[in-house]
Amino acid sequence: MNSSFSTKKKVIRVCVDPEWMPFEGLINGKHYGISADYLSLFQEKLPIPLEVLETSSWQESLDAAKARRW
Repeated sequence: MNSSFSTKKKVIRVCVDPEWMPFEGLINGKHYGISADYLSLFQEKLPIPLEVLETSSWQESLDAAKARRW
């Protein structure tokens, strides 16, 4: 990891499709699937936490991202 990495962000929030298994999904508020595995690998390399924004549909995820609802 490049030690010159700096950011003012305290957390990176991520929207996912809550019903798109096996790629990704939310089950009882927990992120599962292939993309969850990737996010875990990214988290190992990033100096700040990743947080999945819980939504009830893909459209709600898109709307939240567009509106920067964090």
